[in-house]
Amino acid sequence: RPGYTARAIVGNERADAVGFDLAMVEVLPTADEARVVGHLGPDPLAADWDAAEAARRVGADSRPVHVALLDQRNVAGLGNVYANEVLFVRGILPTTPGTDVDAPALIDTAARMIRTNRDRSRRVFTGDARPGRGMWVYGREAKPCRRCGTLVRGGALGARPTAERNVFWCPVCQR
Repeated sequence: RPGYTARAIVGNERADAVGFDLAMVEVLPTADEARVVGHLGPDPLAADWDAAEAARRVGADSRPVHVALLDQRNVAGLGNVYANEVLFVRGILPTTPGTDVDAPALIDTAARMIRTNRDRSRRVFTGDARPGRGMWVYGREAKPCRRCGTLVRGGALGARPTAERNVFWCPVCQR
């Protein structure tokens, strides 16, 4: 993106992070971090990643699993693209209750995805990094499923109407 659209740039001696569509930016002392992030669930990119706890939280959530994955109290760091793509890869319909999925396998796949993409400039889920080929279902409504050819469907899910996010799925590959 053009540099002038960046909202925040934070860096250290190893790396810089550029934030664009950020709702809020707050700079605070390390001692006060718990006030703003203490409620977050386990983070797959953290040194103290607790996959079992993340799976327990998602697996105990009776809401649609897409909603459960986006709830940062269950597992931190997964955004809407990751939720859509991991559900496709695991063959899970986004509306399935979190209590009805193999949460440990789902969390394992999600963690591997986010770690694999961590150092890439473009997220890739299909293994094909060419432009327009990296997503299985995200943003592909009414296009053929890359696996079976059925048209990808789209809709919206959220914990409440004001928190709905775009959701995409293949009605054949995800049951």
